[in-house]
Order: sequence, then structure tokens, then C-alpha cells
Amino acid sequence: MSGPAPQPPGFRWTGRAYLLVGAGALLVASAVALRAPVALFIALPILVAPFAASAFVPRPAPSVAFSWEADGSGQDVRVAGTIRGRPAGTVANLLTRPSPPAGAAVVEPLRLELRGEELRFSTRWRLREPTMTFAEPPQVLWRDPLGLAEQPVDASAAGLSLHRFPAEVRRLRTLRLDRTIALPGETRSRYLGRSGEFHGIRDASPSEPWGRINWRASGRLGRLVANEYQTELTGDLVILLDERPGSEDRELEERVLGLGRAAAYGIADALLRSKVRVGYASFGEFLEAVPLSTGRGHRVRLLDAIARGRLASVAGPAERCANSLRRFFRPGLTTLVLSAWDGDPALGLVPYLRRQGFLPLLVSPSRLPMLERDGALPSEEEALARRLLRLDRRITLAGTWRFAPVVDWDSYWSLEGLVALLRGPTHRRVA
Repeated sequence: MSGPAPQPPGFRWTGRAYLLVGAGALLVASAVALRAPVALFIALPILVAPFAASAFVPRPAPSVAFSWEADGSGQDVRVAGTIRGRPAGTVANLLTRPSPPAGAAVVEPLRLELRGEELRFSTRWRLREPTMTFAEPPQVLWRDPLGLAEQPVDASAAGLSLHRFPAEVRRLRTLRLDRTIALPGETRSRYLGRSGEFHGIRDASPSEPWGRINWRASGRLGRLVANEYQTELTGDLVILLDERPGSEDRELEERVLGLGRAAAYGIADALLRSKVRVGYASFGEFLEAVPLSTGRGHRVRLLDAIARGRLASVAGPAERCANSLRRFFRPGLTTLVLSAWDGDPALGLVPYLRRQGFLPLLVSPSRLPMLERDGALPSEEEALARRLLRLDRRITLAGTWRFAPVVDWDSYWSLEGLVALLRGPTHRRVA
């Protein structure tokens, strides 16, 4: 019996091959012990089959072009893609297994369909909660027809971006927030500009028309400022995403952070489309911020910053967040805090932001629905345990109401509480 064929990089046997080798070795041992040549003749092809399959592994490894996309709405995600192999004829032995990200479940098994020189695959996932996450590109394998030998194939593919948020945030496009910062020139002027009555001056954006630049004020201040008119007035908003870890369950924390990213993405996208100036900041160990602005370019920068959000390894102190926020934003701004922090209540972000002059509004994603769905709550007297946990959470959030309004986000596919709070008469400009 000859030795195994030279193995290309990444070559490996499947579990079926090792099972055949073990069965063949057992038959050889029994043939020698019982002196039965029939068992030896049966064991010979079983032992040779894995080594013969390794001889058919393509050299060099085939290169493939991999592409995939996701569509659907709400909880439903339909994933489809194609694999094109080179050289021709190798695609018939290719396979892939896309796996859903955390917080998603497979509801339709993977379907593979060979069409000419293309291998098409499709599957369906169901999201448990709104999320903004990335699905890693699946591994593409070459496998022989008997399924005994396989080899990873180089398929340079990008991850799949998944973002789903509650439908209520689309209603924010028609919402005009009251301005919450004091600007120079709040007194009404007798002169009317091309866009309405002159209101004041503000920092000019990179795409500001030259006709709107206030050159005299820019010369006095040493930076470009632009005129602002009454008809253009709308509220400014800062979205602050808390990326600090609050428990030892890393997977649960990632899912909660994905929920916060989804809300930040939807709210920012809706307000930017209605010409609201939106800023963004994320706080893990240190603060990272995108200053206030509007326009398409700012929308791309802001949404890219939200997508890069990751759970921090170390939780920074809340005082650092509040002090650092003053470096990028003026006090008096409405600050939407997305935080599921359940550690020391004294380290909550809201009280410190209030002391620094910001107007916080807390949206707190609850972990309890995730624990209930995953069966993490004790089975005995589960209803009582759920009720006690909810009461404990309400008591914790009640302490925050002294500093800011709170939205307990426990119905993940609805943000009606936040929309109603922003539209309510109590959320007005504070002098």
C-alpha cells in the first residue's frame, strides 16, 4: 500500500474519511485475529478510499468569485449569493455554509443550486431583535464527490451588513425639535434674508454656499461662520451610545450593543433626512465623537462611525464621558443616551451629563426579553422571577427620572415611547 498523496495547503480529511479509516483498521485487525482473508479484502478498498480521494484534490487550489446580499424587511432576512469557480468545472464540487450572526436564527435550510458555471445558494434568517451587525463571510470548501477530502478555497468576500430598526423611527422625519442651544442673535431682526428672517450665525459646514458666509463675523472670530434664518431653525441632537460592558456575558452584551447601534442608525438616518443637525458620540473606555452637521457627506461619516461601534474591553468612568463631551459639543444640547448599563448606578451617564449642562434623554434597552427567549431564567417559578427582575429594573430606572426622562425599551420592534416623548409638550427648549 502506497503512502498518502502530497497534501496541498489547507487539505484535510472529513469525519467520514476518518470513520472509514477506523472501520478499515478494525476489519484488518479482525482478519488477522480470525485468519479470515475475506475481511482483509473488504478492508482494503475502505482504507484506500480516503487516500485516493486526496489524490483528486485540485492543484493549485481553485480560485472563486464570491458575492452575496441580504434583503427583506423587519425580522425576515433573505440571504442569497453566487460562487463562480475558476478553472471551469470546479464549481460542481464547491460548497459553503453561511452562519447567522448573534441574535439571528435559521428558519429556512440552506439551498444550493448549480447553474452552469455558477453555484447559487439561498437561506432565510429571522432576527430576534433590531440590530446593526455584520455577518462574517462564510468559508468556501472544495470537496470530492464522496465527501472524504476537502480543501479551503480562497474567496475574498466582504462581510454582510445587516441593519434593522423599528419602523416608528421613520416618523421622526416629520419632527422638528426645538433648538436647545443659545446662539448669538436670538433677537428678531428687521431684515429678511433669502431663506427668511435672520436669526443668528453658526459654524459653516464644508459644503456651505459662499453667499451664506458672514464674512465680517468670520474675520472677527477667525473661522468661517454662516448666517442662519428662522425658517431653517430646527433642533440639534447628539446621540450618545454607551459601549461599556456591564456583565460577564459577552455574547449577550454584543446583542444589546447591536440593539443600540440599530436605534442610533435609524434615528440618525431619519433626522438627517429632515435636515436636522445630528452629532454622534460613543463611549467605551474613551469618548469618540462626530461633531454636529448635516448633509449627505455627514450622513455617511456618522453612519460609518455607528457601524464601527464595538464593545469596549474596559469600562471608563462616567465623569470622563461627560467632561470629554464638552470638547466636541456645546452645553445645552439635547443628548439622546442609548445605554443598557446595569453596573454601579452611580456610574450612569445621565447625572454627569446633566451636571455638565447637557439635556439628556435616556433610552435603555432591556436584557430581560433576551434572557426569556434564551431560557436563561430559572424554569422553576419563572413567572415570579421575571416579575421580580422587572420590578428591580423599574426601581433602578426610577432613580434616573430625577435627572432626565427615561424610555424603558423592552418591546424591541417598537420605539413608540421615544417618538411620543419627543413629540410631547414637555420636551421644550430650556433657557
